[in-house]
Amino acid sequence: MNDITLLTSPTRDRQTIEATYLDAIVRDDVFAAGAFQMALPKLWTVDTFGADNMPSGEKPVIELARARPGVPDAFGATHDAIVQVWSAKLPRVMNGSDWLWRWAATQGYVIHALRELPTKNGIMGDAVLTSEKTGRLHRMVTMKDGDLIFLVDGSVDPRGAPQDPNLQEIALLAAMRFKLLSPSGTRYAEPMSEETVTSTLGQIGFFLPQSWNRQTAGEAPEQGAVSSYVTKLGDAVAGTLVVALGGYDTTAQQLEDTLIAKLENQGQNFGPATKTLEADKQGYRFSTWRREGTVSGQGDVQLLTMRGSFDGLPVSIAMLTAVPQTAFESYAVNRRVFEIVVESHAIGLL
Repeated sequence: MNDITLLTSPTRDRQTIEATYLDAIVRDDVFAAGAFQMALPKLWTVDTFGADNMPSGEKPVIELARARPGVPDAFGATHDAIVQVWSAKLPRVMNGSDWLWRWAATQGYVIHALRELPTKNGIMGDAVLTSEKTGRLHRMVTMKDGDLIFLVDGSVDPRGAPQDPNLQEIALLAAMRFKLLSPSGTRYAEPMSEETVTSTLGQIGFFLPQSWNRQTAGEAPEQGAVSSYVTKLGDAVAGTLVVALGGYDTTAQQLEDTLIAKLENQGQNFGPATKTLEADKQGYRFSTWRREGTVSGQGDVQLLTMRGSFDGLPVSIAMLTAVPQTAFESYAVNRRVFEIVVESHAIGLL
């Protein structure tokens, strides 16, 4: 079933879609922040599980609501269609796409196709999957609000034809028209602090979760400055962030090379850099890169870096993290923290 593709827009015409679906408002018997609206076929019913049913540290994932055909001839009934809405509490920042990948792996789903959807709250996941336990075809999409992930999970009995893209229509319409009725407006799952690194020539400011602590930094370049931050999982360091400003006679590439040389002296080895993004922020151009590496006797790591130059002032941001295959949660948190630092950073000359 590797040829199951992701349906990205309904195949039926707009008039037929509007005649088939309506927007259902779900406000009763759900916790206040979980009230939502989504498109469902007509003649469907929605079950909820009580206003005290909410995700928590002890129960991080809950089923918020379940919708299904209310009569035998309702649209989707022949394939036992269901739309479930789940809610999960995030203790740390994380992209919805990474959360979905992990959820699928732990619940026995096979991902056939997944796309990442950029939003102001991070990168969300949109995937078509099958269940190894039930054989059902699932279409899952994540949304995020503050420290909550919402998952729209529409599934059907494919009846031997999981490749039929129309089987994803109910889930796709539910996700496309899903919205929270009382969103918090909070972008991040953790409290943030505004950090600054200042040199004799300039300053960089950025947001960083308060779960990260500033450490004593190494020697700064001439006219420059460097700050280091770490986060821990228990007593072990789970991620390291290094932010550096250089002098006018250095480049961001040289700042990065200096860091890599220090890491290699500590027994770490890295391959060549692969560019992952090139961006322009009001005339300030920067790029992000990824390097795969190893730590002697410990396994694989990744180095995520950013190189920028503002009016000749070089800036380097680097995140050292585990790889997803060995420590997925640490990797997912660090990936999102790196994105937050990159998207929030601002530079000025002194």
